[in-house]
Amino acid sequence: MTQPSKHFALSACALAASVFLAACGGGGGSAPPQNDAQGPTLLIDDNVPGDVARGAVTFTFAFSESVGNSFTIEDVTVSGGMAGSLIKVNDQKYLLEVTPAPDSTGTLSVAVAAGSYADLRDNPGTTSGTQSQAFNTVRVTPPVSGDVLLASFDEATPLAFEGFNGAETSAIAAAPAGGSGLAGKIIRLGGEVWAGAKVNVDVVPLTADNRTISARVYSPLAGVPIVLKLENVADPGINTGDIQANEAVVQGWQTLTWTVPADKVGPEYSWVVMLPNLGTRASDDPGETYYFDDIKVVVPPTPADVLLASFDEATPLVFEGFNGAETSAIAAAPAGGSGLAGKIIRLGGEVWAGAKVNVDVVPLTADNRTISARVYSPLAGVPIVLKLENVADPGINTGDIQANEAVVEGWQTLTWTVPADKVGPEYSWVVMLPNLGTRASADPGETYYFDDIKLRVPPVTPGTVLASFEESPALVFEGFNGAETSAIAAGPEGGSGLAGKIIRLGGEVWAGAKVNVDVIPLAAGVRKITARVYSPLAGVPIVLKLENVADPGINTGDIQANEAVVEGWQTLTWTVPADKVGPEYSWVVMLPNLGTRASADPGETYYFDTITLVPGP
Repeated sequence: MTQPSKHFALSACALAASVFLAACGGGGGSAPPQNDAQGPTLLIDDNVPGDVARGAVTFTFAFSESVGNSFTIEDVTVSGGMAGSLIKVNDQKYLLEVTPAPDSTGTLSVAVAAGSYADLRDNPGTTSGTQSQAFNTVRVTPPVSGDVLLASFDEATPLAFEGFNGAETSAIAAAPAGGSGLAGKIIRLGGEVWAGAKVNVDVVPLTADNRTISARVYSPLAGVPIVLKLENVADPGINTGDIQANEAVVQGWQTLTWTVPADKVGPEYSWVVMLPNLGTRASDDPGETYYFDDIKVVVPPTPADVLLASFDEATPLVFEGFNGAETSAIAAAPAGGSGLAGKIIRLGGEVWAGAKVNVDVVPLTADNRTISARVYSPLAGVPIVLKLENVADPGINTGDIQANEAVVEGWQTLTWTVPADKVGPEYSWVVMLPNLGTRASADPGETYYFDDIKLRVPPVTPGTVLASFEESPALVFEGFNGAETSAIAAGPEGGSGLAGKIIRLGGEVWAGAKVNVDVIPLAAGVRKITARVYSPLAGVPIVLKLENVADPGINTGDIQANEAVVEGWQTLTWTVPADKVGPEYSWVVMLPNLGTRASADPGETYYFDTITLVPGP
């Protein structure tokens, strides 16, 4: 069982316990000396560990000796908020909770005048006391996109960072090789199996959609659990519970992520509690040292999908059933749907009975050619086919496109990918062909629903462009081993401006080209390369390799593209292995159709464009 990390804020339970202790005589002041003529002094503090409070603040009034019942709420001047009841812990200690106004910023202040309190011999207090605490209760609204950096550990005013239960010597310190600047250094030396550290990052802006935390983590050991927990700043009992990292832990630096359970989103959390190797007691000497850096809330980029048909349009779209589905219409969606949908009723007729909707011209591009729709099917395992047609000539169409997913009974989201060689003509009809190839019964027939038809447009991932091939002066670009005539040249149709043109004419099976892009800023959490690639052939391997500028033996090894290669333009990605991050690489080596010797005539021609380094493991 994970024990809560230590925390000095007084919760309601702690306050009640303190009052109970006072009632039982614990902590009470002693009788004053008979000839005491010295009045008591006062020290005021509060329970906020950081610079800014996000809610109610508990002020503590500590007297140097018993003040009996001489100190009351009337002796406290409060500004900036509403005072609660003055709680007497014992004759020397009182507590007062002050609540700021919601959705506002400002300063809470309490003040006590000298002489407004006295000891048991009626000697008046000799000191006045004041305490102020800034607050910000403005509701945090997360950005639409872009990760939220919670802790870089390079902040101008260092964040509150505390080790606990055997990790008390932890501190913000220089990161080891492979890191950047300062990091949270956690030193586990014996203690408890939950020894760790925590950092106060102000309120973490979690939402139902954005509840993944990421951090760069250095571990001296592979395979150990790296656990995270978020805690409320005032009450550690309000927390997310222990969250295991989603990734297997390797030795050295890597980016880990933790997903906060959906039912734990809502409370305010400000402490990020880091529990490396939770469940195992570290040795007393040398112990275990871990580093955490760049803690973030992951906010995925917002997709820019183009809605083609919601079926709730103010002016209804043209929707027509055909060949046995003539009674199809726009109608209310069944349970699980939303509003109206395209209802397709197949009653006998042809095996291709279906319906079509006119959505105006579908803005397909070489990179954006996937259609999605929410589909209700009464049957599992049936083919759900889509076709796009020109509005004036149905002979101009994409052909029948099978859904990429297996069809289930009920609602689901299906996608269809338009072939690259079908991009170009204008299509306005979306033709829906459920259970294509099977004739429906005349009674009761089959009823399907289509809703929210969209053109998928992937979100733009921010990255570092390594080569646009439009640079001035031009980048160094060299073909080799049978591709020596390669050059920077205009890209084919569907491209943009110039590109790296690789012409493979016989030679070796590894004939290709390379471009010098200067040092590539790889990091543990930024090691994915993307490029727009034109291939004359589908299904061939498109391989990338990064090389050191001075020593080609220092390289990443051959990296296969993550995607299947299609004919024409597409965006491919390559992920650099984690253990290859560290050396400096400047050459991007492109190896299209690696392993196959091209013909000497006409050979094979490929294009690479917009080579970009993007975040991602």
